[in-house]
Amino acid sequence: MARKIEKAMYNYLQRKWLALQNNKAIFIQSVYRGHLARVYMHWWRNEANTHALDIQRVWRGKIGRDDAEKFQAAMFLIVPELQRIVRGVQGRVKRDALIVEMENAWKWLGPSMPRVAFHR
Repeated sequence: MARKIEKAMYNYLQRKWLALQNNKAIFIQSVYRGHLARVYMHWWRNEANTHALDIQRVWRGKIGRDDAEKFQAAMFLIVPELQRIVRGVQGRVKRDALIVEMENAWKWLGPSMPRVAFHR
């Protein structure tokens, strides 16, 4: 009878020891898998960030090219108008200078030569 009790106790302790060893192995595996997951997530985050920066860089380049194209198109519309305005101002300044010069010439001639004589 003692052998049966001893055998039962041995089997019970053996099961407990194997369960404990199994739990230790599971814990070691979970720690290692957690470590691998953290390493992978760190790598993946860096990789995703790098690719996100590439996408943002390409998008900013596209937006910059679009803005440059719009700016150039606007300049093709604006520059001729600005040139017309500037030439108009320059023409008026030149005209005003000629009028002043002509008035000085009329003053030099004096009242002996009326202006009406020159208008036909």
